Amino acid sequence: MGTSDIEKEILEWDFVSRLESKAAAFFKLLYKNLTRNILLQFFAPERVDKYITYTAYPLYVIVDKVVESNNSTLLPPEVIEQTIKDTLDQYKGEEYGEIEKITMNNMIFGGMLPSWLGLDRKDMSTSHCFQCVKVGNPRYSQFGAPIYISQAWRMVTDLGTNVLETVLPGGPGGNILSNFYAREIDTFLEDKYKKIEL
Repeated sequence: MGTSDIEKEILEWDFVSRLESKAAAFFKLLYKNLTRNILLQFFAPERVDKYITYTAYPLYVIVDKVVESNNSTLLPPEVIEQTIKDTLDQYKGEEYGEIEKITMNNMIFGGMLPSWLGLDRKDMSTSHCFQCVKVGNPRYSQFGAPIYISQAWRMVTDLGTNVLETVLPGGPGGNILSNFYAREIDTFLEDKYKKIEL
């Protein structure tokens, strides 16, 4: 994908992180590089990489504040130029759904069960913003294993009606032998809901 192609994608982007969006994938990479390059002004590369791996979400909040402040000391032109160069060099034309993936493992067995049981789901693409702490953003435990924090429940309702739309990815129960176990994962990933009349 050429530079002019991604420029066109970015200029036409509606800022929604859809699975097929190349602009969203490029922006995610750009934001990660911006975070790294801001921190490199103050810390050694190995420390910066550790901060990004283990404390990604708090760093996003700090970077947002730095960008909003328009402070040329914290965000000098050379950092912006280096960030754009790094991102253009690294971006290979991926779509957002190819890079934004989450894993759902049974909490008790921690991903140790065979895949044919269907209890764990790996490499699921989620179309939500990578900065949101509750939609599949990976965190890392002290042992370096990824822990994915994801929404447990979504609900939309109009208080003037007796209808609500909801989805619960893990299903309404934790019983792995139940037919309801993890039955709404696909509905959740497709941004769909089930209607319930009260």
